[in-house]
Amino acid sequence: MAIYADKIIYDNKSSSDFGLLVCTFESNHVENITSSVIELSTYKSPLSNKWYKSGYNYTEPLQFTIEFVKTNSNAFTKEEVSNINRWLVRTDGYHWLQFYCKEMGDLFFNCTAIKSEEINIGNSIYGLKYLFLTDSPYAYTNLITYDLEFSKIQQSFTITDYSDEIGHIYPQLVIDIMKDGNLELHNSIENRTMIINNCKNGEQITVDGENKIIKSSIVTHKIYDDFNWKYFRIANRFILRENIVSSSLDCKVHMQWRPIRKVGV
Repeated sequence: MAIYADKIIYDNKSSSDFGLLVCTFESNHVENITSSVIELSTYKSPLSNKWYKSGYNYTEPLQFTIEFVKTNSNAFTKEEVSNINRWLVRTDGYHWLQFYCKEMGDLFFNCTAIKSEEINIGNSIYGLKYLFLTDSPYAYTNLITYDLEFSKIQQSFTITDYSDEIGHIYPQLVIDIMKDGNLELHNSIENRTMIINNCKNGEQITVDGENKIIKSSIVTHKIYDDFNWKYFRIANRFILRENIVSSSLDCKVHMQWRPIRKVGV
């Protein structure tokens, strides 16, 4: 039985709150995280002996198991098992999980436990095993936060995308408008512009690009009618990670997202 993490935090509650120690019963090695798998779509021309890529997609999300024993090495009571299952095995969606150990300290998994198993010695329960399924083929880092204030003096900022995955991420935005006008929030790396017309000084706009939601603090602003439906995003290419972000209107932008980390062996 090898201990490989001091504790986990799941949905803002710690395993140590339940008197648990993370371990593995089956070997002296950490239970592996099942790697993400990419499925490649190809086609072949009848005039060539080459296969060409037409697309790709991840076929399944990450999954992993976690095993627990009690810190005092005693057997679990039925009440303790019930409380732990209530914490981990749920139907209210995915929640953030973090391992507290050197190897995975900055990794977060948005996941849920889909299977539980009791590990018995004789007639007593000495271990608990859970299978977790994530919502994506990769993990994430700590939440990144930027607070940008655009004005005539500072019209642009450079943001570096440190994601392992080449592509884009939709950050959460809270925009405080400081001048009447049309907002154009532009990102150079994709030459992409989010436009919101008829903004008012003092208006606060929240943008959730991942879930395609945009809201205004001014009830009378029919914001979807004034929106070009291009949600702002942070991106990277293989040799380029710098996003030069500029605004046509004086405003403050509070921006948050989690960079992607590819894990699994």
